[in-house]
Amino acid sequence: MKIKNATMIFKQLELVHVYKDIGMIPIYLSRKFRLKSSIVCFDEAMNSDVPEEIETVRIVKIKNWLRLFSRVPVLKELICIPILLYIIKNARKIDLLILFHLTIENFIFIFFYKLLRRDGFVYLKLDMDKRKLKWSAAITGKFMVKLNPLKFISYKLLQRVLIVADLISIETRDMYNEIKDNWLNINLTDKLVIIPNGFDNTFFDESGIRILNYRKRDNIIITVGRIGIFEKNNEMLLDALIGMDLKNWKCYFIGPIDPGFNDKIMKFYSANPSLKEKIIFTGPINDRLILFDYYNRAKVFVLTSRSESFGIALVEAAFFGTYIVTTGMGVAPEITRNGKLGKIIQSGDPGALKDELHDIIHNKKDISKFSEALMKNSRKSFMWEPIVNRLHGEIKKREKQ
Repeated sequence: MKIKNATMIFKQLELVHVYKDIGMIPIYLSRKFRLKSSIVCFDEAMNSDVPEEIETVRIVKIKNWLRLFSRVPVLKELICIPILLYIIKNARKIDLLILFHLTIENFIFIFFYKLLRRDGFVYLKLDMDKRKLKWSAAITGKFMVKLNPLKFISYKLLQRVLIVADLISIETRDMYNEIKDNWLNINLTDKLVIIPNGFDNTFFDESGIRILNYRKRDNIIITVGRIGIFEKNNEMLLDALIGMDLKNWKCYFIGPIDPGFNDKIMKFYSANPSLKEKIIFTGPINDRLILFDYYNRAKVFVLTSRSESFGIALVEAAFFGTYIVTTGMGVAPEITRNGKLGKIIQSGDPGALKDELHDIIHNKKDISKFSEALMKNSRKSFMWEPIVNRLHGEIKKREKQ
């Protein structure tokens, strides 16, 4: 079978996802290999700003008529039925089915897809960090499986996902080494590959942006992501900034703010009124040119995450040669070459973060020398075009003849 089209399932699609792996993989498959690509999602208020087509990738929005079931724990798995019905209806037309995460829901999708399209190809992108690895180990441990019949069923269904999927990818080498030989008692060596996330080099090339010389940049520290959610650990950066003499530096928190974090921000400003003009929360920035301008003008990028499956903001910062201070989550060891091109600190140590930022602000550390090496490393390993070229090659090697 020659693969001529690709369908990605991603239920809760938002505009921000289009610029990440969810959008970039089908976009580049379409650009480079002329695959007719589509992303299937629920039709929700959150994606009302997502157009029906992005370049040549079709966005298929399905009415979520079982939305209320998500509030009932016993019934929440049933909300996948509208997507399942789409797969059943279109299975014979789908050459390549792309799914995210190891879930029971994906077992259901794969089962019916393979039942109706036996020569169809399933690519499973795990998008998984060590926290999820510990979770999977906890629910499938031998003791738990013997103790709870439902866990035994879950264990067997998740095993089937790994067995039946034609290609499985993980984002980082660290996670690849964790799971390749024995995960859920399955050896994945023959079908597991490392497919990192990347930077949209084509968009950048067409944008006309010129990367600023490091010494001409502003005295700016930035962090980018969903501000205030538990995983991002943004309070660590706030705690590190307490009582710090920022001189003529500013720090920008860029991204949508979790409502539960607003109280923390107000308390911070109340206790540190002198920092109100220097610590700035921008809210969401959906215009990539504006976001890239922040990366381009900043001297320092900070990521304090407790967990990351990858950490796409690290790749974006490295592309612009912005010095990186981060916890060692996701792709951090690879993007900084284990701290040689940046600073890796512990996620629970705001003191270490304060010390690093103090040394930078007070010119006790020359960080300009890392800029060129960071840019070179990002361009070598984390550009979407060569990444998707490699993914397509892995699919072709396993394509059923």
